[in-house]
Amino acid sequence: MLRVAVAGCYSTNNPYEEAELTAVVAALRALTPALEITVFSHGQRKTGKLPEVRTANRWNPFQLVYSLLHTDLVLSEGNIRDDQGIWPLLSHFGILALARLFGKPVVAYGQGVGPLKSFLGRKLVRSACNKIDLITVRDGLSKETLLEIGVNHPPVVVTADPVFTINPAQFDRELGRTLLDRICSQSMPDSPDIGIDGTAIQRAIIESNADHTADTTKENPGEPVSAGLSKATAPSITDAQNKATVAGKEATSSNADTPGKATTMGGRQQAAGGETDSKAATEEQRPLLGVILQNIEGNEQYKKTVASAADRLVQEGWEVLFIPFDFAADIHVCQEVSWIMQQRNLLLKEKLSLVECFSLLGELDLLLGMKLPALKMASVMRTPCVGVALDNKISRFLEMTGQASAGTLDDLQDGELYNRIKEAWEERKETVTHLDQLLIQLRQQSWESAGIALSYFYSRQPSKRYDGRPAGRSEHQGKAGRAAHR
Repeated sequence: MLRVAVAGCYSTNNPYEEAELTAVVAALRALTPALEITVFSHGQRKTGKLPEVRTANRWNPFQLVYSLLHTDLVLSEGNIRDDQGIWPLLSHFGILALARLFGKPVVAYGQGVGPLKSFLGRKLVRSACNKIDLITVRDGLSKETLLEIGVNHPPVVVTADPVFTINPAQFDRELGRTLLDRICSQSMPDSPDIGIDGTAIQRAIIESNADHTADTTKENPGEPVSAGLSKATAPSITDAQNKATVAGKEATSSNADTPGKATTMGGRQQAAGGETDSKAATEEQRPLLGVILQNIEGNEQYKKTVASAADRLVQEGWEVLFIPFDFAADIHVCQEVSWIMQQRNLLLKEKLSLVECFSLLGELDLLLGMKLPALKMASVMRTPCVGVALDNKISRFLEMTGQASAGTLDDLQDGELYNRIKEAWEERKETVTHLDQLLIQLRQQSWESAGIALSYFYSRQPSKRYDGRPAGRSEHQGKAGRAAHR
């Protein structure tokens, strides 16, 4: 049986990192079903469980050494960057160096590279990557960064982000609609979860941080890593959907008895009785704009700009929903912009599971995002995006996918942002058509990362290719199977 270890900086609160890991595991298992996978993680993940995937605490030297000694191939996955400090890089490349010391092949799997802002970070990445056996990167900018800092020993192949192997058809749209019902019920003026004191939000943050603390202090080897996307890889999805459906039905039934409140039909916000506006009285579907923000230290103007543009959209019949993508880190900035707005808006007040996050993004009509992972996940769900180009990676991604850019933070103006959102809305059909065609290509390229990694390993140890065949077959059947495989 082939044993693979995956090294990456995985946290408990970031849905994108969980989506990456889930996609990698699903792709490897599709190509090699008889596979044992170990993930080096900061802590046990909570939002689902991947069957037969084990986790090892990267900070436990005994688990780390034991796992590396009993693995055949080590994959380096995730995004290499130093803008959040040098220690994550030291930890990650320390694992890869130890794997090389034990004679294990190391392959970078759809690796993202950058930003690398420090001299020490660039030097560390250059030294470590020149010792890796093979490198596949998720975009052309990552390859350019590696070449610029002097990585020239292993071949560098451009594939695509592992997330693009995910098929949007795996997600139940009813779950997304149910979530919208629940969010709307929580945003009503008489809802017990709303208030200037933010009690419900503070409680959610405390619970989220408590889960993270428990993960990092009570790591148990051999426990399954969470993630969850399809029914085949995440049995807990059905339970989550059932719970969400029950909650949504309760919220819908409570709203139906209250005049003058808004309800959702088909996943889109509509006005109910009691509205004075003539358009609201017709109960026409209102476009839903999702807003994903990032806290920028020392810059408060962009919050007022986003709030002003959102107010104009609400006055024209839109619904605006603020989504804390990384809940603990983003809830405060989302709450602040929500309060700055003069018009009624929606705010997600709970941490979503991975499946719920994908389902909610799929129900948006348009997304205004400041985070590249959120833009990618929304694009996977065929939701048109307007991105704020905080770095070159976001600019490149928007250009590649043919989606609208609101410019940089310095370019962000009230009227300009409003116009970009309106233009993106008018061109949404063309954008979705382009995304459909592009996703086919990106999905194929993403699968290449798994194929290249496994092909490289099997070229070195061809006997491992047949170690996982089912027991009980005769020698004749084994030879026939090998002949058919060839």
